[in-house]
Amino acid sequence: GETLPRPAKPDPMRDTLQSLRKRGLRAIAYIPLNHPFMSPGSPDPRYPNWVKRFPDGKPMITAHMGFNHLLEGCINSSIRQLYTRMVQEVLSHYDFDVIYFDGPYQGLEHMGEYCYCEHCEQAFSKRFGKQIPQQASMTEAEDDQYRMWLTDAVVGFFRDICGQIRAEKNIPILFNNSGLLTPTGQWKDRCLTIADGFMFEGSDLFGLQLGQSTGKTIWTYIGSYAEYGGAHLENKAIRGWYSFPLEGRRIAMDCAIATAAGAGCKYWGLSRFFYQPESPATYPEGRYLKAAFDFQTEHRDLLDSVQHRAQAGVLVSDQTIKWYRDKSFVQRAYGNYFQGAYSLLKALNIEPEPF
Repeated sequence: GETLPRPAKPDPMRDTLQSLRKRGLRAIAYIPLNHPFMSPGSPDPRYPNWVKRFPDGKPMITAHMGFNHLLEGCINSSIRQLYTRMVQEVLSHYDFDVIYFDGPYQGLEHMGEYCYCEHCEQAFSKRFGKQIPQQASMTEAEDDQYRMWLTDAVVGFFRDICGQIRAEKNIPILFNNSGLLTPTGQWKDRCLTIADGFMFEGSDLFGLQLGQSTGKTIWTYIGSYAEYGGAHLENKAIRGWYSFPLEGRRIAMDCAIATAAGAGCKYWGLSRFFYQPESPATYPEGRYLKAAFDFQTEHRDLLDSVQHRAQAGVLVSDQTIKWYRDKSFVQRAYGNYFQGAYSLLKALNIEPEPF
């Protein structure tokens, strides 16, 4: 029964959107779906009710990229209502062209650890008539049951959110699918059938082409993902946090890979240019960045018409890997078989990738 927050007067968000419109630009609303945000020491009385918990009741906490520590939220709790209201606020007050969801998440650093909060226990008991088994001693069947149940909950929440948007506006819905090939991101693959497209957090050609094979619109970060991934915490050669401009040729390469894969580009960290003494185009990274976006704009019709060939995954078993690494065996049949099959797929314009 709560009313939506009223926009400020003057409203900076609405003013920004109007300014973008005048310049022919389109705007994307960024909304995190259960991305960690709650400080452990916060007096907010709602937080304890939203937290993802270990079997002993202790809260799960994410060390968030070197900044601070944040409580992980449980998507089975009433935190869902917070995101429903957040989406409604965006739909009611602002005219965005696209909505992008960072998520949906069920934890971050502890994404692979199962939640034992009261909400999960109640929901699981209602569905199966028993408590959630201890993760450390789950049988394979119990583990599969829990994963499927959790996946249904996360995907169902995302479907409800998307339905909420489509009931009011016909605009594209994108989401973060960086877990395309990871077991902890299992529910995100099912979200592909619901959203219109997704962002792939990475700049490797295979990953981007794999994203293209879904038939969805995809885009990717360029230029700063290594720093975003926390490399600065391990490598002293990287100078500080996000504040230094990246070397320009690396930006050019990231853009070239994204363009070759047919992905849209998003420069993560544009604000770093705000603190430089000269205009962005004064610096190599700024010039490379502008050139990449100018190229995609100039050749938009050509790039949009490109149709990617299908990819083929060549499954290699553990035993096969041992055979392949054995020099005596490679010298005989297997090397010819593998290289021959690989060459045949290439000749048919099918991209093979052994895994």
